[in-house]
Amino acid sequence: MSAPSSREVTGLLQAWGRGDEEALQKLVPLVYEELHAAAGRYMARERLRERALVGTAILIQREMATLLRGARSVVHELSP
Repeated sequence: MSAPSSREVTGLLQAWGRGDEEALQKLVPLVYEELHAAAGRYMARERLRERALVGTAILIQREMATLLRGARSVVHELSP
């Protein structure tokens, strides 16, 4: 299916805005593929952000554990 022209989509949106339900029936198949692809791209970015956040949290947790081990070692050395 070839991409609809912006003029065609705009005309259908305007007609639908005026209450023409048939225009909506024509519009949905024209824009469905692009909306589906856009949603897929959006979700992929969100998954990448989620993975980055989890990875950062794991790194922070490991760094904190390392710092705590170091602090315990110093406290142990300073204890009488």
